[in-house]
Amino acid sequence: MINTDYLYDAFNGLEPHKDKDAAIKFCLNAVLMDCRFADLETVMRDGADIGGMEGPPGWIIERCDEGATKGYEDWPESARFRAFVDPESYELAYPEFFCDKPTVEQYVRAAIRAYCNRHPERNKETALILQTLSR
Repeated sequence: MINTDYLYDAFNGLEPHKDKDAAIKFCLNAVLMDCRFADLETVMRDGADIGGMEGPPGWIIERCDEGATKGYEDWPESARFRAFVDPESYELAYPEFFCDKPTVEQYVRAAIRAYCNRHPERNKETALILQTLSR
């Protein structure tokens, strides 16, 4: 298993006490570190049976399919994705991040690019995610 920090390569680092998008950066870095590409692809795919993924130390990425309202009443109207990092597990100034689909796709592309730059031999593992994003 490859276990590396991709925050700098993907996002020019993480400033946990300043970045308003720290939660999505943190979550995507955890996904890359654990090579959870299949789970990420599923979360990015509209209509998939699984609408979220989570892991230690207390993070989650969730998707709200277009038109879904039940269970998402507290989400901003335009939000399709939510990243959250439990403040008791890791202290971030902004532990929650909501965004629309194009925005989350930008973050995912940056993360996958950083991973592939370091590990080009594993491009096939990430290809499905990128195909899902371009649909």
